[in-house]
Amino acid sequence: MKRIKLNDSSRLRGLLKFTLSAQGLTISDLARVNGMTGPSLCNAFYVPFPKAERIIADALNLQPQELWPSRYDSAGRPNRRNTWYDRKLGLWKPKVTQKKIESRKILDRDE
Repeated sequence: MKRIKLNDSSRLRGLLKFTLSAQGLTISDLARVNGMTGPSLCNAFYVPFPKAERIIADALNLQPQELWPSRYDSAGRPNRRNTWYDRKLGLWKPKVTQKKIESRKILDRDE
């Protein structure tokens, strides 16, 4: 028997839906219970979405990093940049384009 690769998103999605249906659940049921819509919960299959990942993993009695290992670091934290947190720590720097620099020079000359 072939082993299913969990990093293949279409196979993972099918496997998770099958496992949920074996427990008598659907994605829509999980979404309703948690105050979300079905399509928004399905976004976790395609893009990183920590809240939806946690909901699906909890229904399967697993950790999100077990289902999506590439989305989490070794400590179990989401492996994504959090610009809000970076701003709070002073690590975030806004992108400065050449157009912004030129407009600033023009404004500086007028004063």
